[in-house]
Amino acid sequence: MKRLLIFISLLFLVKCTLISINKQKIFSVYLKPENIYNGEIVILNFENLKKNRTYKLELHSNRIYKYRIIPENKFTTFFLGIPLNSPSIVKLILKENNEVIWEQKIKLMSKKIDISKVIVKQKYVRPPRKFLSRIKKEAELIQKAKKIYSSAVYFKGKPVFPIEGGRITTPFGYKRIYNHSKESIHYGTDIAALKGTPIKSIFAGRVILIGNFYYTGYTVFINHGKGIISMYAHLSKIYVKEGDFVEKSQIIGTVGDTGRVTGPHLHISVYVNQVSVDPMCLYTLFGDGAKLY
Repeated sequence: MKRLLIFISLLFLVKCTLISINKQKIFSVYLKPENIYNGEIVILNFENLKKNRTYKLELHSNRIYKYRIIPENKFTTFFLGIPLNSPSIVKLILKENNEVIWEQKIKLMSKKIDISKVIVKQKYVRPPRKFLSRIKKEAELIQKAKKIYSSAVYFKGKPVFPIEGGRITTPFGYKRIYNHSKESIHYGTDIAALKGTPIKSIFAGRVILIGNFYYTGYTVFINHGKGIISMYAHLSKIYVKEGDFVEKSQIIGTVGDTGRVTGPHLHISVYVNQVSVDPMCLYTLFGDGAKLY
C-alpha cells in the first residue's frame, strides 16, 4: 500500500507540475489557469528557488519580455501578463545565473474581437500642436507609474466590481475606430453609469498617480502589489491623493465624462508587470466578485 501511494503521488506530480533538474537540484513550476488567453494573467508559482541565485524569466511573445524573479520562501509567486498581440504559441524560459534551467511552450486560447465605433471631439483624434507637449509629458508620467513595483501583497480574496449596477459597454481588446478614421485597440473595460456614481477600488493598494490627463481626464492609478496596478479614468471627482493607502471597496472618486469620451462612464485598465491585461480576467482568476454584465 505504501508503494502504491508513492506511485500515485509521483503520477500527480508528473501531471500537475513542471519539473526541471539542474545540477541535481529539483524545483517545480506551477501555472494557473489551465486555459490561458491573449491579454490575460498567468500565475507562476516557483518552488525551491535558491535565495543566493539570480533568476530571470523570459516571455517570448511578439517580442521578448524579461523579468527578475526574487526568491521568497519555499514558494515564489510571480504574476505575468500575456500581451494581447501575442502569437498563438508563446514560450517561457527561466534562467538561473544566466543558464537556462526551464522552458515551456504555451498554446494560447483566442477570443472573439469586435469593433467599437465612436464619435468624439476632433481634437482627441488629431490633437492640435499646442497639446502635443502636454500629451508627451503625461505619457511619460503614466509609463513611470506602470513601472512601480512593490513586493507587498495588498490584494486578498475576490476583487470587487468598481461600480454597483454598472454595465460593460466596451470590453478589453476591442478594435476601436474614432470618427471613422483613427484606429486603436481598447486596452481596458468601459463601464457605463450615471455621472456622479461612486467608484470603488477593486483591491486594497497604494495610490501612485493622480491627474487630469488629456485623453483619460481625471485619473487614478493604484498599486496593488506584485506588479498589479489598476487605473480608473474619466472621473468627475477624485477623493484620494498620491501616497494614500486605500482599502478594497473604498470609494476613490465618481463617474464622469472628462477626457476623450462620448458620455459618462468609467474606463478601468489593469497592468500586470507593465503589460495591459483584461480587467475582467481578475474575476475569473481570483473568484467571481460581482455580477458582470
